Amino acid sequence: MSRPEESSKPGCPGSCPACPEGGQDAPPCKEGALSGWRLAAMAVLAFLLPLALAVVGAVLGGSDEVRQLAGAAIGLAVGVAIAVIGARWIRRAAKENP
Repeated sequence: MSRPEESSKPGCPGSCPACPEGGQDAPPCKEGALSGWRLAAMAVLAFLLPLALAVVGAVLGGSDEVRQLAGAAIGLAVGVAIAVIGARWIRRAAKENP
């Protein structure tokens, strides 16, 4: 929750209820919440990248059904691993540069 003395910081929208410039009907601020490009990047990393890599893995598996399944599973696992690492990096960047 923002404190009144923080309202003079650059980039403060002034919409926190605890802030003198904020409205009473404004939702409480959450420190470290994602917004803007970080939120969009997190959505792509978490949902679309693993699915895309699963499709790529299945295509690279060839015409054999077992190899397609193995390729999709490996692609999905790699996509999830990249998503976890990327999400941690984006979250850390959001905390350092709000």
